[in-house]
Amino acid sequence: MVLKKIISIICLALCGAFAFESCKEPVILGKNILPGDDDINALFTDTFTIIAKTVREDSLISNRLAANQIGCMMDPIFGKTSAGIYTQVRLPTANVDLGDNLVLDSLVLWMDLTAYYGDTAVAQTFQVYRMTELMPSDSDVDSILYYSHQTFTIDQTLIGEKTMKPNLKDSIITAYGDTYPPCIRIRLEDVFANDLLAQSGTPNFADNDAFLNYLNGIYITTDTTTPGSALYLVNLLAFSSLTMYYSNDEDDSLKFDFVFNPDCVRVGHYTHNYSGSIVEPYLNSTDPAGDNLVFAQGLAGLKAWLQFPYIGSLGNVAINKAELIFTETESFSDDSIYKLPTQMTMTKREDDGANGFIDDVLEGSDHFGGKKETVNVDGEDLIQYRFNLARHFQLVIDGNTNYGENNGIYLLTNLSTRHAGRIVFGGGTHPDYKIELLITYTKIL
Repeated sequence: MVLKKIISIICLALCGAFAFESCKEPVILGKNILPGDDDINALFTDTFTIIAKTVREDSLISNRLAANQIGCMMDPIFGKTSAGIYTQVRLPTANVDLGDNLVLDSLVLWMDLTAYYGDTAVAQTFQVYRMTELMPSDSDVDSILYYSHQTFTIDQTLIGEKTMKPNLKDSIITAYGDTYPPCIRIRLEDVFANDLLAQSGTPNFADNDAFLNYLNGIYITTDTTTPGSALYLVNLLAFSSLTMYYSNDEDDSLKFDFVFNPDCVRVGHYTHNYSGSIVEPYLNSTDPAGDNLVFAQGLAGLKAWLQFPYIGSLGNVAINKAELIFTETESFSDDSIYKLPTQMTMTKREDDGANGFIDDVLEGSDHFGGKKETVNVDGEDLIQYRFNLARHFQLVIDGNTNYGENNGIYLLTNLSTRHAGRIVFGGGTHPDYKIELLITYTKIL
């Protein structure tokens, strides 16, 4: 198994240096306030100290995705993000022989375009390279996992390049009468195409084992020196192929599809550069009280790390409800271009800093929460995300050895391994939109 890189996180010293109270005197809630809890008097508090910081996400598993991101986006808040795909290409059948006296017309890479994120007004230069490293099969995901920070060896000679502004509106009809939905279309170099065509009828086209030894795969990326302002989601398993257009002795208008299928190893590769961005100083923050803003970004970018240093002050209690509320800061968002995530998620922070399973997920998605909501607070429409974490905080308070009080939890964009969404929230010290933790509990005598 490929080992995950561990994020190096500076632990905060929580040794009484903060001039914060853990909570105010609790409010007693009677049976008229808590429906369904008629036989108990519950206590309520909403003034916990929350230390919130922004940290880099560790590399995430990025093979066998339903779709892949490609592109390079310069974001005014989050800096530069680039995404590429290492992928195998396979023969559709064994013993491929395309005939005699073969003459190349063209070799075209078709990638089904399903969505985009950002501003598509700026053209990007898409590039294709030949891989020179064979990726072992990932059919057994328990034994082989590939991660988003991994790289594979490539031949530095371009085999394809095209500058374009992909769009989701126009279909393409080829001279062969084929209709393709919106796609990214890149013609590959004739030198590479002729070499590929020359393998027809040879042992390299006998089966896929032989073919993959000849063509280990291709790397599809973009020119990151001239970034665009959008990332594009492509589905290699839909209307995508590497199509050879050619002629032989019998026909002057032929085509052959090398395929992307579920047996192809496909690995998403993401990089982030925050230099000079608004988020950069928050990544370098050393304020022990945490920050007034926190940032979350998909494609193994950023996540918020939350700590609750005084949660244990509740003592011996049974938590009836624990609701964590995040409010988006409108001044840092443009939902018309950078669409806000429709769903956020949370994980437990393990001792080594990795993402861990959070038990409240077991209650079901409707209970767990994390969906984007528009709420009106004092006449102002706000975007909020709410989570129910009663199980988690009960385990922390009970002193469960797998739930260190200061480990905290992470806030991430949902499906971060393949979605590019990003968002800015008020942090634990924000004057207007601070993170809230609302706990209803019962004292145990």
